[in-house]
Amino acid sequence: CKEATYGYPLDISLGSCNGLKAVDGVIGLMHDYPPLKILCLVLKGFMLKKNMNEVHNGGVGSFMLLNLIVAYLQRCSKLWKDVQEVNYGLLLVRLLHFYGHSFNLNQHAISINRGGIVSKHVCGFGTTDKLAVEDPQEEGRDIGSGSFRIQEVFEAFKRAAETLITRCFEMRIALRNNHPADEKDVILRAAGPLLRYILQAEAGFEKVRDNR
Repeated sequence: CKEATYGYPLDISLGSCNGLKAVDGVIGLMHDYPPLKILCLVLKGFMLKKNMNEVHNGGVGSFMLLNLIVAYLQRCSKLWKDVQEVNYGLLLVRLLHFYGHSFNLNQHAISINRGGIVSKHVCGFGTTDKLAVEDPQEEGRDIGSGSFRIQEVFEAFKRAAETLITRCFEMRIALRNNHPADEKDVILRAAGPLLRYILQAEAGFEKVRDNR
């Protein structure tokens, strides 16, 4: 269904009574993990363009994507915690690279209540090649197994990371003769269209919030 005022698509969950609790949980995560909002908006847009943003067609829904991002932020806190300025481009590239290259679907599970990336055995999940995500509100409940196209999703992450990294190297070489370019400058230049998308997403988010 769609929200009447702005036409945003909405999901309705049946057989679950923890929806309002989940809203409070998401608000708390946004407070505890400041990069979460921007990364979630960008990756949600990426998934939408790839037609991988819905669980019913094997993709990754918003709540599951949020868990993937938080788990990664827990893993790499030194990149965003207690730093003068968060480099969102670097965070994005490394997140894409991690899930595209390093995450092992047979062995790893996502559990933000247990520290992020854990062994499937810790959560009581079997060693299959399916995505395992422990529900933050219900210990031992797997909310990830419905994403049967997860290998396609992580392959898309892998290609996106490689494209951005390649572009960064190309721009570093092109800029070398003119002036020294640090890592942040190169990533920002390479991800120009991505940054414009971030700004548009941020503006849309603030508009919805102001009209609530």
